[in-house]
Amino acid sequence: MNRTLVLGVAAMVVVAGIAGTFLMLPSPDRERLYQFSTLDAIVGGDYSRMGTAGELLQGGDLGVGTFEHLDGEMIVINGRCYQAAADGTVREVDAGFPVSFAQVTFFDVDGTVGLDGRLSTAEVESLLLDAFPSEDAFFMVRLHGTFDNMTVRSVPAQEEPYPVLADALEGQRTYGYADISGTLVGLWSPAFAAGLSSAGFHFHFISDDLAKGGHVLAFSLSDLTAEWDQTSRYAIEMG
Repeated sequence: MNRTLVLGVAAMVVVAGIAGTFLMLPSPDRERLYQFSTLDAIVGGDYSRMGTAGELLQGGDLGVGTFEHLDGEMIVINGRCYQAAADGTVREVDAGFPVSFAQVTFFDVDGTVGLDGRLSTAEVESLLLDAFPSEDAFFMVRLHGTFDNMTVRSVPAQEEPYPVLADALEGQRTYGYADISGTLVGLWSPAFAAGLSSAGFHFHFISDDLAKGGHVLAFSLSDLTAEWDQTSRYAIEMG
């Protein structure tokens, strides 16, 4: 049975998932963050199918997430959905591929941030926050270029009965790269969204050759420019 969640938050909330269908607007809503499931569900070990990659891409062309069984890390970029698997490989998934959790939007540049000098993850995050007009909104971030260092992780597919996320992450596999060109995709979620989303920054990465990627643990960069898009509406598909 589909469940509908209505939230009273600072951003206007649109709820999807009525009578087993997706509530989609006649034309793409470019000011909406569209989400499958919730962070609390994933943390608690619910890695079941919430929809498909094709359905997700109706709601956005840039974002992050994971797949059924917690099978790798998702990077949505340029309207295509990629799976960074635990063995370090990356592949594009087809429209029917099952998704358990994801957050996407149709990315439009609302602002840019110059990232001058050699900067750590924390320094980049601080500069982004200084540039955002508010910390009480959702911001999708896109940053393309050559990174001095990039450390990512992915997790093998889990078997039922599913372990909670903390236990699943004990099997994560990490990969480190130097001087790697690619795209960093990130989402800033405000504190009031904790439990629905990961409050703070959440980054995924994919290389330009579409061969490497995953959930970002740390990175450093020199003299790049970040772009950000603020969303004013928030839709959650509960399955």
